[in-house]
Amino acid sequence: MLKEKVTVGEAVALINNSILDFQDGLSTEANSVMIYAINNEIQIRDYLLGLPNSFPMDTCKAFLTYLADSVDGAERYSLQTILSAYYFETEDLESAYFLLATALDTKSDYSLALLLERVYKAGWSPNAFVQMRNDLHDKVIETISEMQDQLI
Repeated sequence: MLKEKVTVGEAVALINNSILDFQDGLSTEANSVMIYAINNEIQIRDYLLGLPNSFPMDTCKAFLTYLADSVDGAERYSLQTILSAYYFETEDLESAYFLLATALDTKSDYSLALLLERVYKAGWSPNAFVQMRNDLHDKVIETISEMQDQLI
């Protein structure tokens, strides 16, 4: 599967399969395809944001950390931003703020990072953020099902 020829549906399937197998190591190609999809399709990025709806939070954190460690620093911004949200949800604010700052240092105009920055500065509670993520995830799944054959 070449990253330039991956569909939205294939990317979601790869993510779902990879989160179950990443501890045994994933191929460089699989990692590359996932990073490409996350950084180039907002629905895939938002799907990852809602991944804790389907998998344990600790597994989600470990998976995204694994992916972030497997790619060049300049490509990590999306993963660091999503990890920041995960840490915020689990009330590890020091890690959440650090990861967000790191992501913004890499890509200062990244929309999700800017949104999280506003959420943190506004004093949202982690529970309010979880509720927003839960509400958004169903819409993301619906949109992905409608565009599953679309190339990223």
